[in-house]
Amino acid sequence: SSAIITAVVNCLVPIVKRRSQFRQQIIEGFVNVSKSPPSDLSPVQKRCIEKIIKIALTTLIRTESLASYRNEFISAFSSVGGNPAIFQSRQQRERERERRDEEKRSKRHLGNAFTEHIEKRTKLSHHGNTPPQKAKNTPPPPQPQQQQPQQQRPSTTVPPVQSSFPNGRSPLANFDITTLPLNIVIEICLAVLQSVPEQTIREKINMVNYLGRKEWRLGMKGIIYSRDNVN
Repeated sequence: SSAIITAVVNCLVPIVKRRSQFRQQIIEGFVNVSKSPPSDLSPVQKRCIEKIIKIALTTLIRTESLASYRNEFISAFSSVGGNPAIFQSRQQRERERERRDEEKRSKRHLGNAFTEHIEKRTKLSHHGNTPPQKAKNTPPPPQPQQQQPQQQRPSTTVPPVQSSFPNGRSPLANFDITTLPLNIVIEICLAVLQSVPEQTIREKINMVNYLGRKEWRLGMKGIIYSRDNVN
């Protein structure tokens, strides 16, 4: 009867999981019973047997320990009237998920390398701004008196930064910074700002103020010149 066949199928599934060397004979038996069920069974009982065999094959296909035989199980599933596309879509989704995970790990690695590169350049720049120490117990040489300028302009010269790469070219030159996540960009900006000396920040602010006043004076002169030409 169909109940006996169902019980036999349910007992054979664990055998395939633990003794994979018998899988071929068992799978062939599943396919043969599904295609040629006993003639004394009713149509309803035959459909039940087909369904239980499809369920058994589905269980074997989704068993991770039998992943190397998955194509063989999918072929048998197709032979008994199943749709193998559902498992192919699942495998494709798994490969797509693995690819996305690999891309995330690669971007995270590049972000860490870029952060280390920025920190190294910042340390070198800070080291280059450190004034040399004077020798102890040595009086400074006399300096000639010079007339103090009316307004000292802030320096706009950026100290040179020694390259830390042998060929003078950073390996991150082709790195697309727009691919970095927002939180990593914020951490990089904060790390750079914290490493800049306060005196340097004040000099740059004074430079911006000076340039702003200069542009304002030039703009006013242009307005006065235009008004005089009109008159």
